[in-house]
Amino acid sequence: MHYSESHIHQLPVELLQHIFSLIVNDISDCPSIFKLSNRRISGNFSSPPLVFTRVCRLWRVTAHSTPDLWSRIQVTLPGGDESLEPFLPCLLQYWLACSGGQPLTLRINRVTLVWDFFIFNASCGSVQSYRSLSHADHRLLEILQAESRRWETVVGVLLGDEWLNSKLDTPRL
Repeated sequence: MHYSESHIHQLPVELLQHIFSLIVNDISDCPSIFKLSNRRISGNFSSPPLVFTRVCRLWRVTAHSTPDLWSRIQVTLPGGDESLEPFLPCLLQYWLACSGGQPLTLRINRVTLVWDFFIFNASCGSVQSYRSLSHADHRLLEILQAESRRWETVVGVLLGDEWLNSKLDTPRL
């Protein structure tokens, strides 16, 4: 018996969505949208769920129709005075758009080791202090701030890889 379609294309979409969710949720940390290489930040297209969109049309459509896959995100702020690659803010906006209206879990990291931590105001969901942030950091934080009504948990970095856990219970509309 000869099948014209591969076995993966014969799976119900709901099962493929469940498999994708298991993969994304199996990552102990939030999926990282950016990767750091030689102190330069670029898109991390080898990380789920972005990698799902690169396999085939079915996987791309399935990933885009599953907002939960996109509701957890790790964003690395470049720090310093380097200009931001133009597509990085677009990639962040794309990821957030794919998450639909889902509550967001954010992990925010910064390349430079020592910096003044920005302050989130949980009552109004805004960044109160941009002091010591570069223009690139500021731009990415503005994009995240635009979605503050959906913030469920925000985790930031104070020094290197030492996480400061800050669970924010922001009111959802």
